[in-house]
Amino acid sequence: MLEEKELFGTEDFKRMLRDQHSHFAMHMTPLYLDALQDHASGDYQEAFEVLADWDYDMQASSAAALIFEIMFMELNRAMFEDELGDNYRQLAYNAIAKNLIEKTRVTGESLWCDNVNTPDRTESYHDNIRTAFQQSVDTLTAMYGPDVSSWEWGQLHKVALMHPMGNVGIVEKLFKVNRGPYSIGGSSHTVCPYSYPKGSSYVANHGASERHIFHTANWDLSLTVIPTGISGIPASPHYLDQTELYVNNRYHRDHFSKEAVESNYLYKAVFE
Repeated sequence: MLEEKELFGTEDFKRMLRDQHSHFAMHMTPLYLDALQDHASGDYQEAFEVLADWDYDMQASSAAALIFEIMFMELNRAMFEDELGDNYRQLAYNAIAKNLIEKTRVTGESLWCDNVNTPDRTESYHDNIRTAFQQSVDTLTAMYGPDVSSWEWGQLHKVALMHPMGNVGIVEKLFKVNRGPYSIGGSSHTVCPYSYPKGSSYVANHGASERHIFHTANWDLSLTVIPTGISGIPASPHYLDQTELYVNNRYHRDHFSKEAVESNYLYKAVFE
């Protein structure tokens, strides 16, 4: 995106900061489709076609993004669980596993691909992909029904803002200290990041701690947003008052000059 042109404006950076296209998916999906060609029939054909028509945008409404993320999880399982048992979860989904899978993608083979529990045959990387695809579609069908077009990544992938006292029932009931969950797109491999603890939950636990667009020609036109609000006190009107702006990729003005601050402030601290 930074190579598109020489000069960028505010709208360009807004587009960049909300971008959820995945280069990782762009590299992996054609390999998936190649392995699944002539092997996705019946109940699996619609899911195959959704992947084949995908533009690699991990938006919350995308069925393909949901299939892709579940499938990568299942590919980890297909490759590593037979050697490591339940301990595969300690390796799977992290950088080591991702690098192993990336190397296998490039070379087309790896000892990890063969299932040690089937001594009568030697599984290939394509076999692992087919196993992962079938398991993914079966799982998603059980969760969301057989209509693949109704599946959405945001049905599973969410973000929530939780107060340390939010798990105390009476506190949450009286003060509503938690917000969400909100359906979101993106992942750990998109410019707009919403990564999650792979293998245990799809609720995002990492993302942009703030978004800032600095307008260097006129600093008073700068924009910003944070996931929460400027107050951590639940009774404050500014407690989590930026969350919906953040989730919807919107901003508020970041006043910079003394004149702009003085004409827009709501509160004033006086030191004596």
